[in-house]
Amino acid sequence: MDLVLAKNLLKDLDTDQIEAVTSTEGPLLVIAGPGSGKTRVITYRFAYIVLTGKAKPHEILCVTFTNKAANEMKSRILNITGAYETRNWWIKTFHSLGLSIIKEFYEVLGLKNNFVVYDKDDQLNLIKSITKKYNFKELSPEKVMEIIDDFRYKNDEVPDTFGDKIKEITKIYEEEIRKNNAVDFVDLITLPYRLLKNDEEVRNYYRKKWKYLMIDEFQDTDPIQYEFIKTILNPEKNICVVGDDDQSIYGWRGANVENIRNFDKDLKNCKIVILKTNYRSTEEIINLSNYVSSNMTFRRKEKIVKGTGKKGNTPIFIETFDQLEEAKIIAKEIKFLCQNGYNYNDIAIFYRTNYLSRLIEEALIRENIPYKIYSGVSFYERTEVKDIISYIRFSINQNDFVSFSRIINVPKRGIGEITLSKILEFSIKNNKNLLESTLFLKKEGKIKPEIESFEKAINILSQNDQKISTRVRKLIEEIDYYTYLSQNYENYEERIENVEELIRAISDFEESGGESIEEFINTSILTTNSDNVDEQKNYVSLMTLHISKGLEFPVVFIFAANEGIIPHFKNTLNPSLLDEERRLFYVGITRAKKNLIITSSRIIRIGSIKHSLVSPSRFIDEIPSNLIKTIRV
Repeated sequence: MDLVLAKNLLKDLDTDQIEAVTSTEGPLLVIAGPGSGKTRVITYRFAYIVLTGKAKPHEILCVTFTNKAANEMKSRILNITGAYETRNWWIKTFHSLGLSIIKEFYEVLGLKNNFVVYDKDDQLNLIKSITKKYNFKELSPEKVMEIIDDFRYKNDEVPDTFGDKIKEITKIYEEEIRKNNAVDFVDLITLPYRLLKNDEEVRNYYRKKWKYLMIDEFQDTDPIQYEFIKTILNPEKNICVVGDDDQSIYGWRGANVENIRNFDKDLKNCKIVILKTNYRSTEEIINLSNYVSSNMTFRRKEKIVKGTGKKGNTPIFIETFDQLEEAKIIAKEIKFLCQNGYNYNDIAIFYRTNYLSRLIEEALIRENIPYKIYSGVSFYERTEVKDIISYIRFSINQNDFVSFSRIINVPKRGIGEITLSKILEFSIKNNKNLLESTLFLKKEGKIKPEIESFEKAINILSQNDQKISTRVRKLIEEIDYYTYLSQNYENYEERIENVEELIRAISDFEESGGESIEEFINTSILTTNSDNVDEQKNYVSLMTLHISKGLEFPVVFIFAANEGIIPHFKNTLNPSLLDEERRLFYVGITRAKKNLIITSSRIIRIGSIKHSLVSPSRFIDEIPSNLIKTIRV
């Protein structure tokens, strides 16, 4: 207990923040507007509870939505409290929380201790093999995955046309993934939730374990996640949820903004604190964002964000003839800004959907402006990274057929689908793992001798007397992986660098006290695109508006602010979906610290169709002329 340090903490906070930090008992709802110091409040509240002796760090559960946010919180709390390690702290994402519970009760859930986590790519490969085996051609494997995920997660009804068939495939899928001793992203939430819901002993164990709960980005929780939290809430109901209904932008993936809107109604005697001061942006950007949010149909009307008096440039809206010209103007403006005191890493360009990045990229290349796109494939989903991770994963769990089938021919070893089927069939029939089955069939002369390099690779990774990073380096040398990349990919140098970055990540994990390769692998799979954003490297950041959430940049461009794009044409007729589009626009605006430039053009392309005389977004048209400067070229 350090009451002096706890008291000194409060000197850094404004009145609203102090109230949020010191209101530790009972339910608390913190409405945190953009730039209002949300992360500071959560970390200071955690530290305040510890420093005042109300709980030890491991008795507090703090859930957030990205690994990056979780790591930042841990680092800040360490600095504040003077603690020396965070190994037993519970600052996690929902999926990593679920993973931790599964690891603690894996036997109850019918798993072995070396289970692995399948990402979406692994899951899709398994579903492809199932639909092929059972000759289900009515739907694409991608659509099958989407349907069975919804069915398993929400217990939704499946479409009548394929109802019985989908249910059958779901049953087969769940049997196959368990045979592989694996779990997927749906399992990471549903397995622990159902365990907690149905097992009173386990439920009480966690209720006693955590004296305080804190949930960040609460507006992004879905109904299952909310119920998950309710099951572990102790009788004292010491729970603090933090979020902003104006920034709820993930309805398309199941988030329910009503969770935050109804929280104070669900829990009696809930205190509400509103963080009203935006410390990030200039007054001009704040005034514009307040106007945009005021037009939302459903929102907390009592929240009005104010600034700190920082003056800056009036936000600009530029309308051009076509999108080619629009992209050129952005590139020219970036050139100008960087000749006048800004760095490339001060600047971000946002857009509604990924296809819009192409024109921007071409314009930046013409101006020799370095950039990086944060979208599509995240680092740990890249082919070369997945190859090495699949090797590691199979060395841990030699029943993992998805990893095995991926790497058995990387590099080429002449193992075709027929041989793979024989290995799997032998494995099931003789109750042997896949490596044992492979070696037996090789001994019988039924598999080509090239398989010896695979055996050596797995043996190298299984040598526990060496560092993981050392073993991975030896694996790459054994299978001559870099030569394989150079012979199969034009951009092999970039791919080699990605593998080197993976080795560096493993080495960093070891140096930070990480103990098992399973921990590294399963944690890496939960990494998101926004976790990978590096504000320190000097390039312009390109990303969708969804990925931009939680980030901030001195200069923000919002590209293609046209009706039909933002708001998306599919979401204009439903008031709640239109509100979410407006919230997405609001999120983009509030990432800007100093300068905000929004652009559109009169002629755009959506897919292969050219649209003439398309109007600017209705969100732009609504803005009064005193809040935004309009330039038409």
